[in-house]
Amino acid sequence: MVYVLSKTLFLIGKRCPRALWLHTHSSDFKRNSHNTFSHIPIIKDNIESDNSTLLFGTNVGTLAHLYMGKGPIINTHLKLAQKLQHTQHYIAQDCPIIYEATAQSSQNGDYASIDILKQNTHGNYNLMEVKSGSYVRENYLSDLCFQYIIFQEASIPITSCMLMTINPLYHRKSALSLRQFFQIEDVTDRILSLVTKIQSERTRIRTYKTVKEEPYVKISDHCITPYPCPYLSYCWKNIPRYSLYSLCKPHLAARLAHKHHSLDLHDYIYEKSLSKTEKIDIHAHITQKEHIEQNTLKAIHTKWTHPLSIIHGHMLNNIPIPLFTHARPYEPFLFFLLHASLSDDDTLSFHSAFFHNSHQHPYPRFVRKLCNLCQKDSTVLYFSNNNFTALLSSTIAQCGVLKDTSFINLHHLFKNRYYYHPKQYSQDTLSAIAAACHLSTDIPIPLQDLSYRYVHTMGTPDAQKLKEDCEKYSHSTIRIIALLYRFIKNITEKHSS
Repeated sequence: MVYVLSKTLFLIGKRCPRALWLHTHSSDFKRNSHNTFSHIPIIKDNIESDNSTLLFGTNVGTLAHLYMGKGPIINTHLKLAQKLQHTQHYIAQDCPIIYEATAQSSQNGDYASIDILKQNTHGNYNLMEVKSGSYVRENYLSDLCFQYIIFQEASIPITSCMLMTINPLYHRKSALSLRQFFQIEDVTDRILSLVTKIQSERTRIRTYKTVKEEPYVKISDHCITPYPCPYLSYCWKNIPRYSLYSLCKPHLAARLAHKHHSLDLHDYIYEKSLSKTEKIDIHAHITQKEHIEQNTLKAIHTKWTHPLSIIHGHMLNNIPIPLFTHARPYEPFLFFLLHASLSDDDTLSFHSAFFHNSHQHPYPRFVRKLCNLCQKDSTVLYFSNNNFTALLSSTIAQCGVLKDTSFINLHHLFKNRYYYHPKQYSQDTLSAIAAACHLSTDIPIPLQDLSYRYVHTMGTPDAQKLKEDCEKYSHSTIRIIALLYRFIKNITEKHSS
């Protein structure tokens, strides 16, 4: 029996033989089960990154269609036989461009689709794959090489292979210029140099589908990058909720586990290759006692001046399409900001929210808003582990009246382990800290697909509902930040007494 590979199955097998075997031989494993391990920081980060890529990859593909011009689009939800039939029909009609064209190898039945099949002047075709990245990556070349081989084996003559990526230097002036936004690179020579390797991998990967016994593959970084494997919870089922894999990257954790023949954290308290932070986490877990650097916290707290301000915002990160004039690809920007003030007696008062709902760049409005809401000599507290800090720094420089030292990111106190609770399980998110320290039971649930919602509701009546959701979430978050401030204040006062 010949086992057929699609590009998806080829990539699964290339990444992990065990994943391909599970995909082929068992219907008992549900996809997307990696959420079971989303408490592990490195997995959580990769899940969020992958979601962002998936959300906006389709939008880039749509823009690529507009850039290349009119042509038939083959529905990707059709059955394979229908997609092949439509592709041959459009080729027979000499269509200059076919989107999502599909080919099947005459040798073994392997099949693949290509984003753009473009006819050239010689009657042959060029393969063009669209990616939302800004440069040619090795995995892009592997993908395209597999597609090239399949189209050649399907007797569709291919002259050249192209990768269409995003120009990171593009600066949008007014309307989006697709000619400047996209960059097209001819990678034919690089593809041809990979053919022998990819052919060998096809043969090897095909054997993974035929073996009766489940292959053994050590858990490592490939379980998580470039995105978490759908069979993560199955392969990691014997990993404790809190272990080396919560502290280190999987390849390092696996190496240390092999060295010590143990996952017991007691065996790693004196491990030299671990960082100071990792050792603090292990010691706190073993003793079940908090780690507190009281002198450091007191020195920081004494510099904070009332009235205190607390801010919380929502940002869009890593979006390939510049949505506004004067914007660049992947440029992070803030579209919502809520401000509250905390008086000397710890009374919390909320003020008006900033919500950007136009196609003009939000940065000038954000600068004005920040200058207006924050007093010159007051301390501004926030909690962020993303690009919000960098955006604040550039905004402060633009304002000219605010001091960078007045903005305090409470996340740094916990990231640097000036305080650590064993129930954080090596996480330094606001929700993990609040739960560990019993600050609040009203921990806000992160808004799902926020980037996608904002992009698709901006300038429409639906934007009002998004604003309300952002405001509700930020209200809860600011309350927890205020509780966190009081928590730090109590620690320093206890030390003083």
